[in-house]
Amino acid sequence: MKVYKSFITLMLVVASSMAVTSISAQAHFNDTLQYERLVKFPLLSVRYINYSKSDFDTPNGVGQINMGEYNANFQFALKLKEKKTYMIHRLNFNKFNFNTELEPITSSSETFYSLGYTIGLMNILHNNWKVVATVTPTLASDFEESLSSEDLIVQSAVILTKRSSPYFEYGFGAAFSTRFGREMYLPLASMTYKKGRWGLFMLLPAYVSQYYHFKDSRLGLTLSSFGNVYNYTNDVSDQHDLDKMGYTRINIGPEYRTQLFKDVHLGLSTGVTVRNRLESISDGMSEFDLSTQQKFFFKIELSILK
Repeated sequence: MKVYKSFITLMLVVASSMAVTSISAQAHFNDTLQYERLVKFPLLSVRYINYSKSDFDTPNGVGQINMGEYNANFQFALKLKEKKTYMIHRLNFNKFNFNTELEPITSSSETFYSLGYTIGLMNILHNNWKVVATVTPTLASDFEESLSSEDLIVQSAVILTKRSSPYFEYGFGAAFSTRFGREMYLPLASMTYKKGRWGLFMLLPAYVSQYYHFKDSRLGLTLSSFGNVYNYTNDVSDQHDLDKMGYTRINIGPEYRTQLFKDVHLGLSTGVTVRNRLESISDGMSEFDLSTQQKFFFKIELSILK
């Protein structure tokens, strides 16, 4: 059962953190330059997500926990060969914090960070096909001690896509990660459709978004996942020496994005968080489970789209 849960978590985490990078970078280019782009290229984005306070079970009763996420992304592409080969670069910074309140009245606060760098290569093929390969080394830790190999996660992905019409693109690929302390692989599938005012973006198993375009804005429904496994050096008790903190979630809800001026866009989203898991891990075994039931979230995002 633990292996199954770990695999599901990996599918959510790796697909969202690597393959979305590949798809986003591809959006900057036309397939063999004969079609208009289906989505805009996110050059820079900064977002904050706040979660409502919720209960979690403890051996001594019920505690309460509050969580927050901060995320910043910057990416760009360099032309190596005109209309043929491009190099992708992406920087990602994430800050995750949570506060707990337990009975009797005690409280604690923890903060974790991750810093990842993606380098990739995109090559445009014949018949509207293209391939993108990326590798993403990431440091994920509470950074309470000097950096070590325990802080390093290595991830990679390869995805092949075809632009079959002016309105439709599909793709498939595979991802690899050393997350959870062992090598793991998973399949990826993507689909992008836009015709008239309607659009659909899908990257399975991590992300689905369907939306309707207005003049300078769009409104839709989005399902997105995120997660990380952080190296954890703090001791929460004399009996437990914890070495990892695993966090995953799935957010589902309406999303609104509007153009503020030129390429600057504001995004707002709210809804329900499901499968919200937060576990302290020692030697691969769960020591403290702070996972919660469904809760509400609110997200605000500023982005530069080209």
